[in-house]
Amino acid sequence: MADADLDPEVMPNFMAAIWAADGMLPIPLAVVNISKDIENTLVKQRRPYRAGAKIDNMGQDVIVWTIDVHVFNGCTEPGIPEDGYYPDYVTALEQTSAVQKTGTLSICRDGPVRGQIKHLRVVESAEARDMA
Repeated sequence: MADADLDPEVMPNFMAAIWAADGMLPIPLAVVNISKDIENTLVKQRRPYRAGAKIDNMGQDVIVWTIDVHVFNGCTEPGIPEDGYYPDYVTALEQTSAVQKTGTLSICRDGPVRGQIKHLRVVESAEARDMA
């Protein structure tokens, strides 16, 4: 599908993404970009005196979502608090990562999925006030 075919009104109608580690308060996420990596485990079975190999599919590997989130006060995205989003929710996200709990990630297209935070990178800049 070409970019020209996409309805520009579709994305704003999606709900805010939410991360909820077990036993902790849910954290709304103002998603800027999201990518989903799906990979199958393939094993090559070489055969003597024959070119190529037989391929066995051992099943799907873990699905990995990479999510870019901009956290700033005054955000107008539905489901995101306008005040207190930064630094409170950044701190809460860091805490859920530190306790290494499994949680539920609710994202627009895939709905709720169970998982854990593998990598969290927080960037704060002197040029950007009230945001991370």
